This record gives sequence, C-alpha cells and structure tokens, in this order.
Amino acid sequence: MKKNVGAMLITPVHCAAINPNPEFLGALLEITNELSIMDEIMRKPVHYAATCVGTGPLELLLKKGIDAREGDRDKNTPLILACKYGRVHNVRVLIASANLLEGDINKKNREGNAAIHLAAQSGHLECIKELVKAGANISLNGKYKMTPLIMASTYGHLELV
Repeated sequence: MKKNVGAMLITPVHCAAINPNPEFLGALLEITNELSIMDEIMRKPVHYAATCVGTGPLELLLKKGIDAREGDRDKNTPLILACKYGRVHNVRVLIASANLLEGDINKKNREGNAAIHLAAQSGHLECIKELVKAGANISLNGKYKMTPLIMASTYGHLELV
C-alpha cells in the first residue's frame, strides 16, 4: 500500500530499498514482487537503492533483473542519483552491472545534466573518478552548457578542479 510520507507518496518497498540491510527488501519482495512500482515522481525501488548508504539493496534488485537505466519523471537515472548523493559504492555497482550500456554513462536528465555534472556540482571526487574510468565525457556540456569543470569551480570544489 502507498503511504504518505510528508509530501511524498511511497510504498514499503521503496522504504526497504533505501535501508542498507537488504534482508528487509528481500522479505518484502517475497510477499509482493513490486520491483517496478513507482512513487509520485516515477521513482522505482532501484532509484531509492541507488541512494542507499550500502550496496545490498541495489545488488539485490539488479540480481532480480531490474533495469537500472530508466529515469524518473525528471529523467534522473539511478546512476545520476548515486552521483548526486556521493554514493560511490553504488556508482561502482551500477557501472559494473550488465544492463548499463556504454551510452548510459553520459545520459542526461531533463535539466540537461549527466551523472558527472551532479557529482561535480556536489564535489564527489570519488564518483567522478569512477565515471571517468568508465568512459564518462569530462567535457560534456550540461545545463547552460556548463562542463563538469565549470560546475566544480562554480561550487568551490577546489580538490575536484
């Protein structure tokens, strides 16, 4: 059942996907196989798992065959969200997953930013390193034609620059 959590309408599966203990998500998925259920902004459990502080829920969903390339209402993919929140461990899992294709590393959201832009904006150096190793374009234009370097400079992330 969907529940109101503040202004968001989410399910227990979404909540379990963000919990670092994958046993909770696994137990819920045995009862209901709602791998693709969406919240009100079209985020699926995989989007929540990508922002989790642990890799367990994301790995569980990927083993069940969930597509980690789909975007939410604003076209934010799990990779974009993991980079936005600095979850480098989940960035590694997503990059290594079999269903993440070469072009997905530079996929942009509705604002025109890719994962590398959001990692640069937030100063997540380790995420940037993983993206570059996986072939992300470091000169990719984002919103307002800003490159990751410009974003890192604008937001004062000297170490990243």
